[in-house]
Amino acid sequence: MELRKKYDAYGEAGLKDNFDFGRQYQSWQFYQNDFGLCCELRFWREIARELEGVLNFGAVNCMDDYVLCNQEHIQQFPTLLMYPERTTYAGVTDLEQLVEFVLTQVNPKMLRLRETNFERLKSEHQLSSMPWIIDFYQDPTATLSSQSRKKLAAMLNGLAIVAYVDCATEVNLCAQFEVNSSVVYYPNSKFVSKDRQIWNSFDTKELYHMMLGRLPDIAEIQTDILEVCCFMLPSS
Repeated sequence: MELRKKYDAYGEAGLKDNFDFGRQYQSWQFYQNDFGLCCELRFWREIARELEGVLNFGAVNCMDDYVLCNQEHIQQFPTLLMYPERTTYAGVTDLEQLVEFVLTQVNPKMLRLRETNFERLKSEHQLSSMPWIIDFYQDPTATLSSQSRKKLAAMLNGLAIVAYVDCATEVNLCAQFEVNSSVVYYPNSKFVSKDRQIWNSFDTKELYHMMLGRLPDIAEIQTDILEVCCFMLPSS
């Protein structure tokens, strides 16, 4: 359990031999020591890896922090409590079920492009400066899975528009894009062919980092235009 406590308090880095247990805190869940699967470090590490970038995990050992668990009305172990909505999922036993539950609650926005809605969606996002990542496919077994698309959309929320097209049914639309089986990056809603990039990957983390690599650099703040704010208590 000592290893488990280190992971709860410091996350993946806490398992390293040379880790400095100073000020870092990365993950927590509600559990008790004697509830089997919920306390297996392997199980929670798998969940954290599956949902990396989608949301942050935390852990609370209710044997050690009874007051906090009582304040949060935790009555069953293990319990997954999602904030800020405080949605509760009790009896965690299956990795796939838990991942699907989390993605359902996060409800990331994805667009399914069809001939009947493409022009409308294009015009709705015409003024948006956000790039697009579109998953074109003909064979549903040779593309991003539905779960992977949800993860990618959640990870890129506010950074890119994630969409997909079934080229087996939307033949004309895919012909218009001149693509039928690829994940394609477009820098904006103009969908200019020469500006696109074809990304030969179905790995969500790899696609996520490829997208981050396309974001503009952070502008350097000049010291002569830096504003300083001072927060203080009013004098009595």
